[in-house]
Amino acid sequence: MLNYIVHVLISFFIMSLLGFSACVFSGLTKRLFLAQAAVYGFAAYVVVLAENVYGLPMVFSVLLSIIAGLALSVLLVSAGKHLSSDLFIVATLTMQLMIGSLFYNLRGVTNGAFGIAVASEAVDPLVVLLLACFAAVVAVALVSAVKRSEIGRVLHAGAADEHFTLALGKPLVVARLISASLGGVICAVAAQLYVVHIGFVHPSAFDLSQSIAVLSILVIGGMQNVLGIFGASALFVIVPEILRFVGLPAGNVGHYREIIFGVMLVSILRIRIKRRSDMAVPNAQ
Repeated sequence: MLNYIVHVLISFFIMSLLGFSACVFSGLTKRLFLAQAAVYGFAAYVVVLAENVYGLPMVFSVLLSIIAGLALSVLLVSAGKHLSSDLFIVATLTMQLMIGSLFYNLRGVTNGAFGIAVASEAVDPLVVLLLACFAAVVAVALVSAVKRSEIGRVLHAGAADEHFTLALGKPLVVARLISASLGGVICAVAAQLYVVHIGFVHPSAFDLSQSIAVLSILVIGGMQNVLGIFGASALFVIVPEILRFVGLPAGNVGHYREIIFGVMLVSILRIRIKRRSDMAVPNAQ
C-alpha cells in the first residue's frame, strides 16, 4: 500500500512539473505551445540512451537531458517566433506530430513501439519522491521569479499587445526564448524523474494526448496560478486512481472511468467560466 501511495505522489509531482513548464511555455506568453510532450519525450530518450548505450552515470545523463530539453524547446519556439498566435499553435501541433512519429519510426534508436527499458539499477521510490518534491519546489520558485522579473513584464506586455511592445524596443523575442529555455529545463527534469521511476520509455507516453493533458492542467488550474496547477495536477492523477476503487460494472471499466473523469473536467471548466463571468459583470457596471 505504501509503494502505491508513493507511486501516485511521484506521478502527481511529475505532472505538476509538466504543468509548471506549460505555465512558462504558454501561460506567461499567452501563446499555446502544443509540442511539450515532444520535448518531454526527447529528454526522456536522451536519459535512457545516455545510460544504456554510453553507460554514463546518472549525473551526466541528467545534464544531457537538461541540455537536450533546453535546445529542442528553443529550436521549436525560435522556428515560430515570427508567427501569429494562431499559426504558432498550428506549427507546434505539427512539430509534436512529427517528433512523436519519429519516436515510433526511428527503431534503431528508440526501439519503436517496443520501447526501451532502463539498464541501470532501480532507485528507491522514497528517494525519487523526495527528489520530485524538491524539483517541484524549485520549479515554483523559478516560475514565480520569472513572473516578477523584467522578462515576465515584457512577456505580459507582449501578450497584451505584441506590436506595441516591439515598437517600444522591448526584447520580446529574447524573453520568449528565455521562457522556452526554462520550460525545456523543467520538462527535462520531469523526464528524468519519469525514467528513474518507471524504468521504461515508450512513445505512447509522449504523444499529442499528453500535450493536451498538460494544456488542460493549465486551463483548469489557471494560466499563471501555482496553486491551481497543483490542484489540477492532483485532479488528473489522483481522481482516476480513486475511480479504480469504485465498484463500476465489469467489462468496460476503463471507458467508464474516462467518461466520469471527462464529465468532471467539463463541470469544473463550466464552474470556472461562470465565476469569471459573474466577477466581470460587477466590474463592467
